[in-house]
Amino acid sequence: MQNMYNSKLSLKSLFRTITLFTLCLFFNQSVTLAQCGNVGSPTCADSDVISFPFTDNMIEGINNGGNIPGCPQGAFHNTTWYRITPTTPTISITITAANCSVVGNNQGFQAGMYPTCDANQTPIGDVQCDCAQEGQPVVIAGDVVPGTDYFIFIDGCAGSVCEITMNITEGDVEDPPAPPMLGTPDMPTTTDPIPTCDGATMTFTIPEVEGADQYIWNVPGDATVTWDCNEATVTWGPSGGNVNVAVINTTTGAFNIGPPLTVPIQDLSQTWDAEYCTPTLGGGQAGAQFFGDGTFYTAGVYQVSVPGPICDTP
Repeated sequence: MQNMYNSKLSLKSLFRTITLFTLCLFFNQSVTLAQCGNVGSPTCADSDVISFPFTDNMIEGINNGGNIPGCPQGAFHNTTWYRITPTTPTISITITAANCSVVGNNQGFQAGMYPTCDANQTPIGDVQCDCAQEGQPVVIAGDVVPGTDYFIFIDGCAGSVCEITMNITEGDVEDPPAPPMLGTPDMPTTTDPIPTCDGATMTFTIPEVEGADQYIWNVPGDATVTWDCNEATVTWGPSGGNVNVAVINTTTGAFNIGPPLTVPIQDLSQTWDAEYCTPTLGGGQAGAQFFGDGTFYTAGVYQVSVPGPICDTP
């Protein structure tokens, strides 16, 4: 069974490597993936089946109360639930956390596995009652009945929120149902004015894409971009260009690329007709200097190039 798991892991890693390589070629920039949204559920009964390796963001906000079964003094806070269906009589899962928030003096997570969603249930193996810190491996393991659902909880200490990773180290589980077909991203939209100018910062969004758990935003090489899933902030360079989004389903390796929005950089200087009505000049002057160009102007109408609206640059 361990070999079967390693084959699954290798195939998923291969999909991920091919996807990243393809996106790097297409976007001509470094690509870093981060999990978008939450896979876990705030309730045990509504939890989804997962496979391994698995990464998710814990749910934010207090959503549960009461004591943690198997922990004399532990209490639920921002509980995140997952479901597995073992295919072997024993199972062992290692959980680690990263990027945990600090709530008061508390940081880290608690974890355990149960055979049902009953609040009076007996846990499978030991429950991690003490707060596990970032990078500290937590093992939940025990004897199980193959083909039966089991429920894993991750809870933040006093509501701490972490990015958690789970790996199976003994046994195997059923694959979850096939994910929905990956949708295609829309063209990005913005409420900021277009055209824009060199150094301007704009915000773009797209609707969430069904089946996507990663978003990659693409901008020209002289622009900079930061994003949080389906929303991005772009600071433009002098050339302008296209902004578009690729989405990925990391379970299947599928990816789709959306259409671009073109953002031109506008020369904001404008030419105006300026009329100068000269007063009576004294001292034998032939005109007046008021553009600082060394020219004496007499009464008349002149085309003058002046700056237009100024961008709100950093």
